Amino acid sequence: MIVAFKDIVLRDLCEDEDKCILIYGQEATTQLQNRLLDLFAAESILDILVGNLKEIRFGDTLSFQLDLDNKYFLELVPNHTDLKDFNQENLIDKSEIKRIKIIAINKKI
Repeated sequence: MIVAFKDIVLRDLCEDEDKCILIYGQEATTQLQNRLLDLFAAESILDILVGNLKEIRFGDTLSFQLDLDNKYFLELVPNHTDLKDFNQENLIDKSEIKRIKIIAINKKI
């Protein structure tokens, strides 16, 4: 997949292991690095088999949560200008989600 980041601050945090460890801890940082490798290697969102990927919908807005450890998760959104491929239930065909944007590292509640 093609992976983008919400902003340069988030991208730099994901690329700077030492800074990430200071903020999120060793386990979350290790899992973040593993999930990023999984995302870059995947062809579509359906290829993500680890990290307990969850689909979240708020009206017409689609996002995904991908667990890092027992405290943190990545929040992802499709990063297409349009997703015109729908199935019979008028839902997005997830096999067509080949571009994602990481918008946050969030703490689990």
